[in-house]
Amino acid sequence: MSIKVAAILVFVILSNILAGANLPGSADPKLDDQWQEFSQKYRVNRFGSDGYFVRAIRHGHGLFYKTYDFAWRFTRKTAQSENNNCGSCHSPEEIAYSFASADRFDKKLGKRVSFEERIMRCYVSKLDGFVPTIYDPAIRDIRIFARLVAHDLNITEGSIMGPPEE
Repeated sequence: MSIKVAAILVFVILSNILAGANLPGSADPKLDDQWQEFSQKYRVNRFGSDGYFVRAIRHGHGLFYKTYDFAWRFTRKTAQSENNNCGSCHSPEEIAYSFASADRFDKKLGKRVSFEERIMRCYVSKLDGFVPTIYDPAIRDIRIFARLVAHDLNITEGSIMGPPEE
């Protein structure tokens, strides 16, 4: 057996062993209290107990509230850092309104900015991190998370969040 074949065999075996491992940034299969509360409030179970959409919402929830764990490759913030996740600056409702009113002209930048680009910019500016690609699951799952909240709140395209109620 050649070294190349042995290396491929070792790679395949290790890939299968590590496939089920909970690596940094991967969704923790345990459901914490915050997720339970969120999933009940926004009725996530209407989409089933598992499946692609529910897993994407769960991952988006993790990205939103535990960015330092779920998007560790894009941020320098840690659990001990102040302002270490999306939820420390935004509420799920604000993200939903941002999703619904996306693709608006930004006067500062002088161009239209998509929801995805706003997330990418937030990783860099607020979380002192790195820019994920627009195709990264971290961007996609935050979009799905925002879409779920917008749907549940019946927020339509172009809706803008009004002044906070006192």
